[in-house]
Amino acid sequence: MEARSTSGSMRRQVALRKARCLLVLGLAGLLLGRSCCFAGIARLQTLRGGPLRRFAEGSGGAGAGEKVPLSELAVGQTLQGTVIRPFSFSGVFVDVGSTATGFLEYEEIVDGFTTRKDYKSLMKGLRVNVRVLENDGQKLYLTRRTGDIARPERFRKAPTEELIAAFKGISPADWIEGPVVGMNEKGVWVKLAPPGGEEVRSLLLVENFSEGFEKDVTPGQMVKVRVTAVDVPQKRVFITMKAASEKEEAF
Repeated sequence: MEARSTSGSMRRQVALRKARCLLVLGLAGLLLGRSCCFAGIARLQTLRGGPLRRFAEGSGGAGAGEKVPLSELAVGQTLQGTVIRPFSFSGVFVDVGSTATGFLEYEEIVDGFTTRKDYKSLMKGLRVNVRVLENDGQKLYLTRRTGDIARPERFRKAPTEELIAAFKGISPADWIEGPVVGMNEKGVWVKLAPPGGEEVRSLLLVENFSEGFEKDVTPGQMVKVRVTAVDVPQKRVFITMKAASEKEEAF
């Protein structure tokens, strides 16, 4: 009887040791799994430019809420951002992880002429690649265009009847030249000046583009246009890139 009791006690001790070993192995597996999980998340965030990027790269660890100072963003620098919201068909606000929200103007959304469809495609939450177009220390302007980022000075001068009336002396057969200084869904803004007069903005409508112009137009590009009509009370100068008809030439 005593031998049987001793044998049973030994079996219980062996079983207890096995149970402890299994428990230790289970805990080790759980910890290892959590470690792999966190490493995977950090790697994913690194690839996507997320808040764990610096931590995963071993650079000291930036918190999820940390913002890059505006002073650290250089013109031409490529960034990844998230569309926050559109702004009255003038452009969209983009979060690029900076202390200042970036603004992507309508004419900077795509290469060539920006259509309404292009603008509408920038929905809230969309991830976009952008470049720093302008950084004056307070405002951050962005672009999605490729190529040169040199742009003409922004021109928003309000026209007066006197300035518009000066264009009435230009024949519809004459060509004048000016730079593209903006866009909207209806066309491109061109900065023009009559002989001896001051500059104003005139909207070149899409239907008055020359063939293929919409594919290559870019802010700052010089274009030649004709003045087809002048509406002084409405403060508008109507222009076209198309050649004059026989009727216009006779006029």
